[in-house]
Amino acid sequence: MNDGIQADGDPSPRPWVSMAEALGWPAGLVGFPRLVDPGGRAITINGTEYCARDLRGTDRPSFTVTEKARSWLRWPQDGGVDSEPVRVTVEEAAALQTFLADHPWQGVRTKAFQQIGSAIPPVLARVILADVTA
Repeated sequence: MNDGIQADGDPSPRPWVSMAEALGWPAGLVGFPRLVDPGGRAITINGTEYCARDLRGTDRPSFTVTEKARSWLRWPQDGGVDSEPVRVTVEEAAALQTFLADHPWQGVRTKAFQQIGSAIPPVLARVILADVTA
């Protein structure tokens, strides 16, 4: 597992990883399906205008993963008339937070997203604890 520390022990930050790289997603958009405010900057997908601030390319780092990630949708890059959004899964949100694929989330989908959003990501915890206990 990538613990955030370079192989030579160098603790300097690594380059960020995109959502597409981390999860094997194709190019596209991820975000909250919120309609644009009057006068707000919009991105049009399938004829519907969404708030641009609520969408991000899959080639970028993730939004902060909170319990609201349960509402995230992913659209293909082409955004064509037939493109259907795909709901981000518990497993995908957990992977963005560096949890192992078989982590035993408890309860229904909403509760799992609450657990993911409330937890300290394992890699972050490992790096902090390594520094504190050194």
